[in-house]
Amino acid sequence: MQKFLFIFISLAMLISCGKAKPIEQIDEFVLFAYPGFNYLDSDHIVFDSTSLNIRQYFELKRNRFIHIANTKDYKSQPLKYVENNKADTLGLERLLNQVLISKRYSHEYDSKPGSWYEGFMYTLYYRTSSNKEFTINYCPDYLPDSLKVLHNYIVNVINCYRNPHNDQFQFHAISKSVAGDLWKRHKPPVESKIEEVKFEWK
Repeated sequence: MQKFLFIFISLAMLISCGKAKPIEQIDEFVLFAYPGFNYLDSDHIVFDSTSLNIRQYFELKRNRFIHIANTKDYKSQPLKYVENNKADTLGLERLLNQVLISKRYSHEYDSKPGSWYEGFMYTLYYRTSSNKEFTINYCPDYLPDSLKVLHNYIVNVINCYRNPHNDQFQFHAISKSVAGDLWKRHKPPVESKIEEVKFEWK
């Protein structure tokens, strides 16, 4: 009986050791650009602390779909697109895994003291197949080279979409979470001209 038990345990160990460890991948990826917060009341310049004024948007869920939205200015409504992503025709998943898996990045890359940046702020969010989640808020000019390559690639994809296919999707919930975090740390001024609504980094 003991001999049989020993053989059974040995076989079980061999089988478990023979199983390949699952390769970690990016399951979910979101990137969006914004100059500041949306308005609750634009006449009195009252901002919504839960809603960013998203001008460019890209969301990918592996083997499921790609969501894209693009607007030219604050007067425009987002043009939204939905793409089936069962086949990764963009070659994006490989790039995401190469740049993001097993890499450590800062939570924020913003302008340095004494420097000037005029443009959109961006947020990048991703979740791995082991359910690890990461969020990076940044100005593109201050990204490390590997993230800058990924950023430029995604923005080029967004800009290539000219005609909306479908307008029925919601922005990822991470956009509200990021809005709340930025509101606490970089609350906008009480009053400002619409053309001047930007984050004031402290």
